[in-house]
Amino acid sequence: MSSMKKYLPTIYESVGTPNFVIGRGAKMGSNTLDRLVDRHDEIKNFNGLYGTGDIEIPQKIREKNAEEHDSQMSVVDSLENKINENFVYVFLLRDVKDKWESGYIEELFTYGFFREGKYGEDKFVIDNPEHWNKIHDTSYDVSWMWGGHADFPKYSVSFEYALCHPNIYFLDLKDLSNPKFLEWAVTRDSRWECVEEIVADNVTPTNKKECVKQYWENYRIESQSDVDKKIERKSKLVCPIYPTPYQKLNSELSVINQKAEELQMTIDFIRERHERYIKL
Repeated sequence: MSSMKKYLPTIYESVGTPNFVIGRGAKMGSNTLDRLVDRHDEIKNFNGLYGTGDIEIPQKIREKNAEEHDSQMSVVDSLENKINENFVYVFLLRDVKDKWESGYIEELFTYGFFREGKYGEDKFVIDNPEHWNKIHDTSYDVSWMWGGHADFPKYSVSFEYALCHPNIYFLDLKDLSNPKFLEWAVTRDSRWECVEEIVADNVTPTNKKECVKQYWENYRIESQSDVDKKIERKSKLVCPIYPTPYQKLNSELSVINQKAEELQMTIDFIRERHERYIKL
């Protein structure tokens, strides 16, 4: 009779000390955490581990990754093998729309819709309207809007795993730089005393958000007027974060927006009721 293979969760990179780490992820304070590693010898990077449920990862890579973790005091050892019952893993939270919006804007940057201005600031520019219309059209594959930096469901570990694990605590991203959080970290692992403050880094500038938001607000008003007048547009543009009258023409958007709503409900539940939510 074959024994069942032990389940291992997929755990992405984290930053910290052997007793206290913070999950790292895109649009979740990754630059802030990277600066901690750069500036403090005591603060280390812990590589991620592909879990048994991640079927996209080749077995050889999975085994090599597991071997690397077996050779050190790893996050996986502390969470799964309980080698350190005082271990703390901090799971950062952020409102779904904020994380998604920031990631979407980052993707626009990679598509070339931001240019460096006269004084070094990035300016939102649509100098290729044909390309802009194409990648936002209802008939186009718009999954890039929730991929890459905009992959809002991707967190350092799964919510299902985090909610049940006694060593995983939840913290709002905005509180990462709160001095009270750093004080609490020191009480759990004194090696965090080397950090005088956690400085927020690479926050998406408000002017970027406002420029993109204003574009979509103008588009919504103009296109709604055309819909009311029954004027057919050549291009029907959509954006999951800033809704347009054409949202229902793309079936994927309904599914992804439902997923976003459900994820936000989970985050709200953690903030309101979970015993391991860190209130500062």
